[in-house]
Amino acid sequence: MDLAQMAGWLAAAAAIIAMLQKSDLRLKQGLIIHTVLYGVHFALLGLPTAVVSCVIALARITLSIYTRSLLCAAALIIISIAMALALSRSTVEILPLAASVVLTLSLFRFDGIKLRLGLLAGSVL
Repeated sequence: MDLAQMAGWLAAAAAIIAMLQKSDLRLKQGLIIHTVLYGVHFALLGLPTAVVSCVIALARITLSIYTRSLLCAAALIIISIAMALALSRSTVEILPLAASVVLTLSLFRFDGIKLRLGLLAGSVL
């Protein structure tokens, strides 16, 4: 197994472990580990756009630990929309943008079961 694939599997395992946490803080801390590992995975695969996406996701998760500010969430959503407009080449690429919006709102505004359902919905997108 090569290093990129190993990082991907570790990221998937980290996501599963994070989702099993009862504490929202522990969940978000686990998602930070998951996102860093996916960033390494994408970097090793030579996918710079995916790495940038992970950096934005890392900022989103980290900020959501410290604030529930709708203004902060809106700023991150605007950044995601700007990135999508700059990088998208087809309409199917609206799905990652929708996922980003759902994940951002879920992380900043929800807790408990609603948070986990929002994370699930964003992951499905």
